[in-house]
Amino acid sequence: MKKIRKKAVSVIMAFGLALQTSGTVLAENTDIDSTGTGQVNVSISPTLMLERDVDFTAVLTGNDGRIMTQSLALGAGDEAEEVCFSRLSDGYYTLKVSADGFADYEQVINVDKQAASVKLMTGFADGFDYNRGTHPGTLLIGDANNDGIVDDRDRKQLTDAIDSRTNSGVTDLNGDGIIDLVDLEYLAKGYNVSENTQATIETLIPSTVIKPSVGDGTYTAGGSLESLFVKNGGVQLATIDGGIISAEDPIVLQFDVTDRGLAARADGIVIGVSTENPVTKAEVYIDYIDENGGEYTQIALIENGVHHLLDDGNVTVEQDSRGNIRINLGSQIAVKRVVFKISGMRKESSIAEISYVEFVNGMENKISEPASDIPENLSASAGNKSFVLTWDPCVNVTGYEV
Repeated sequence: MKKIRKKAVSVIMAFGLALQTSGTVLAENTDIDSTGTGQVNVSISPTLMLERDVDFTAVLTGNDGRIMTQSLALGAGDEAEEVCFSRLSDGYYTLKVSADGFADYEQVINVDKQAASVKLMTGFADGFDYNRGTHPGTLLIGDANNDGIVDDRDRKQLTDAIDSRTNSGVTDLNGDGIIDLVDLEYLAKGYNVSENTQATIETLIPSTVIKPSVGDGTYTAGGSLESLFVKNGGVQLATIDGGIISAEDPIVLQFDVTDRGLAARADGIVIGVSTENPVTKAEVYIDYIDENGGEYTQIALIENGVHHLLDDGNVTVEQDSRGNIRINLGSQIAVKRVVFKISGMRKESSIAEISYVEFVNGMENKISEPASDIPENLSASAGNKSFVLTWDPCVNVTGYEV
């Protein structure tokens, strides 16, 4: 990374955001301390193939007894849902997430100026060590009698319902309208589990102290800038003149951090991009303040998967298989401003899609995106008024459409 000494010091007034995106709530909580910068993000992603919509309820209880509630509706085929409890004062909070068919999930979270991100999945995902490594939390399916736990009573009631061929008195776990052996198979996924189901807590700069904007020559073609702070949000950015994104006609996205205290500290930045047309060439300018009050800029360059580290060997830049960009700054810094300048895409386009942006404080606890295969070695054999398809087994795939 290249360090550039700054002379001017600008003062930016703090502000608050009240955001809402389609299917997702990112809202101010008017019943809590409006002066706090603390935040708890709760996201749920599917790992099970369900043929029903599931309405989850997230309840956050403060150590002073205050209770906040938000809903997450995870529909069949949805990728993820996320809600945010914002403007929290410092302290310990208890999160409880519940839904029909799932055991209650509880976790105690320490909120200290920044955002605590709790990533949950509707089952265990391949690629994580749930007993030692960083991993998402697990919502256990199998609560057939909806008493908040998965135990022998669920197994007995579900078995009795299958034997008597009745759908009454138990939850249809997979949502196909029939209580049968498939539901018993789903119960087995959450029964007598020995793995650690508690999520590794990620810490982020809270969205309430981040002001997003676009640079000259760039406009918002779809979505909203504020939705970048939730995983199922996103924004489409275009060149004003309609030209192809290039070094001469770039897309510029800027984030100003309005806090100068602990809330602004980060040691990494993650930028989610479109998997269909990811960014291949970009510059990321990171303005920050060191412990002595001096202002500097670090520059990360990305070009066709080749990452230029410049002068600072402690900083690493990488793109995963989906094209998402991860910048590890090597140490915690007080971020002031980040400018993301896109000058190249895999396919020529006048529009760039950015899925999400995270300012991470604790890259060692950053949960990686679950591996997701694309079916390979697909073959078909013809039968009498039928055909059989076969392919290599895939990981973290909830279903296939033929």
